[in-house]
Amino acid sequence: MVRHGNTTYDDKVDGTLNPPLDEDGVNRIKRTVAFIDRSKIRPSRIVSSPLQRCLMVAEMISRGNIKVTTNNACLPWNLGDIEGKTNKLANITIEHLMDYPDLKAPHGESYRTFYLRWSEFLERLMEYVESTGQDVLVTTHSRNINALQEIIGGNPIGDVEQLTPEASVTLLANNGVSWNYHIIWDGK
Repeated sequence: MVRHGNTTYDDKVDGTLNPPLDEDGVNRIKRTVAFIDRSKIRPSRIVSSPLQRCLMVAEMISRGNIKVTTNNACLPWNLGDIEGKTNKLANITIEHLMDYPDLKAPHGESYRTFYLRWSEFLERLMEYVESTGQDVLVTTHSRNINALQEIIGGNPIGDVEQLTPEASVTLLANNGVSWNYHIIWDGK
């Protein structure tokens, strides 16, 4: 899984808003693509959030050689009216919504709705990888990748740390017994 790079909204909650990558974000993704090339990661396909910041990353990785599809399940948590506000102002509300995962963000979705959408996608993805033996690369958002702490790691819903740096690569793999994940590239 690859998290998109920095955007023109980096001091704000971008959520389902659609800001482009900024210059630093593009440069960091170029370094991430070089890391992927060196690491011999060879996905058979790329599934991306439909937002431009993730699609651009998918296209930079694919270079027209790997099929890229979008899936709305890869969208970030829809925070409704909180989106576009500064991170500093929004963080208290976001933490409250995570503590009470059935509360809906104003004009958005509850954390549980996001969690269920994303975890159902991951379940289908893991089944696909297990049944075909083909690797899939997903370009998505920090909240999605951080939710692996709950979905794979067993943390209670809403109990996640913000661990995923911009332009980072997180490996989700089956060790023969269970699925696990860890960051293999910090995006720098």
